[in-house]
Amino acid sequence: MQHVDDYQKAIVREAAASELEYVRKLGTRNDLILACANPGAFEAVLYIMCAGEGGAPVYNAVESVESRFSSPSGIIGRLRAMRAGGLFEERAGRKRSQVCLVPSERLLSQLGPVLLSKYAGNR
Repeated sequence: MQHVDDYQKAIVREAAASELEYVRKLGTRNDLILACANPGAFEAVLYIMCAGEGGAPVYNAVESVESRFSSPSGIIGRLRAMRAGGLFEERAGRKRSQVCLVPSERLLSQLGPVLLSKYAGNR
């Protein structure tokens, strides 16, 4: 077992406090709770956000999830609820049967500042 010195403990406490602040920000609005409460679905949300202007096909987003927090059907259900709630816009995909999801302005305006505060400082 590796010994953790006082300096490492202080750094871990600081990191935990920062993460606690981030998690609390995610729970401040109903839209953020819908997007982030299920870690597997949140992973899909982030994948969709990374896809850019054209969005990401629904099934690609679901298949991209590497964590084991939720089943694919659970993630699809959560994405469906987010679509119904106006957090995503639909775009036609390359294939006729393909639907791509793009984050709505509403989602970006709420989640964007939270992500920026964590990863880009308070800009």
